[in-house]
Amino acid sequence: MQFPAGFVGGDTPAWTEIGDISSLGYRKLYLSFWVRLSDNWQGHDSYVNKIVYVWQHHNAVFFAHVLGKDDGPLTTRLGLQEIPIVLAQNLEPNLANVAIVRGQWHRWEILLISNTGDNADGEAHWWIDGAKVGEYRDVMYRTSLQSDVWEHITWYPVWGGAGDAVVETMSMRMDHFYASGSP
Repeated sequence: MQFPAGFVGGDTPAWTEIGDISSLGYRKLYLSFWVRLSDNWQGHDSYVNKIVYVWQHHNAVFFAHVLGKDDGPLTTRLGLQEIPIVLAQNLEPNLANVAIVRGQWHRWEILLISNTGDNADGEAHWWIDGAKVGEYRDVMYRTSLQSDVWEHITWYPVWGGAGDAVVETMSMRMDHFYASGSP
C-alpha cells in the first residue's frame, strides 16, 4: 500500500479482502503475517496506524495497529470496535513492549477466541517477532444474539483519524499472510 504525499488521515489508499471465512465456522482464529513500514513512515497525529481488520457479526470488531506519531517510536496495540460493552476499546501490550522499527520486516501473530453467550470470556493474544506482547482473556466481542464466528479478514490500512496529511510518499508492505482456525 502506498500513501502518497498529501494523503489525508482517516482513510486508506486501498483495501484487500484476505479471505471470506464465514462459512468455516471458526470461533478460534490464528493469523500470521509480516509487515514492513517504509523507512520514512510518518505516524499519524492520532498515533493510530491500522493494518488488519477481522469481522464478526457483520462488523469489523477487531483491528491490529501500530501506535506512534510522526517519526517517534512505534509499538503495537490491538483495537476493538462495535462491541457490546463499549463502542471501542484498546488492548495495550501487557506482557512486553516490542518496538516496530521502520524499514524492517516484523512478524505479527494473533490468536482470537470468540466469547461464549453474553460472557466476557473471549480472548486476544499477540506476538511480535516471536515475543508475546499481550494476552487478554476477558473480551466480549459479541452478545448471545450475534454470530460467534469470524467472517472476514481484510488488509485495510487506515492511516489515523481526522486531520494530518502525509508529508512524503510512504508505504506499508505485507507478505506471508496465513490464517487458520477451528470451531
